Amino acid sequence: DWKALGMSTCPKMKTSDTDWKALGMEKRVEYENLRRVFERLDRRSKGHFNAEDLAMTFRSCGYKYKMKTEYGMTEAEDIIWENDEESDGYIEWSTF
Repeated sequence: DWKALGMSTCPKMKTSDTDWKALGMEKRVEYENLRRVFERLDRRSKGHFNAEDLAMTFRSCGYKYKMKTEYGMTEAEDIIWENDEESDGYIEWSTF
């Protein structure tokens, strides 16, 4: 619920002047840059991204990620696993 996060709009909608302040950002441009990064990772526009989306973004940027980390996962899977608060395999805007 975006209201619970102190935001007046859903992330896919135009941001209000207070959304970035509610997230503790000093400047609106920081919020907008963070939104653009999230939207690039959220390749299917579903409001979240998974390890496959992250790996595709890595490849499109030319980043050669580890195919196997110390945990036996790809680097993209490891990043999702470490940050996935709901343990559903996705990173949502609220977690990002």
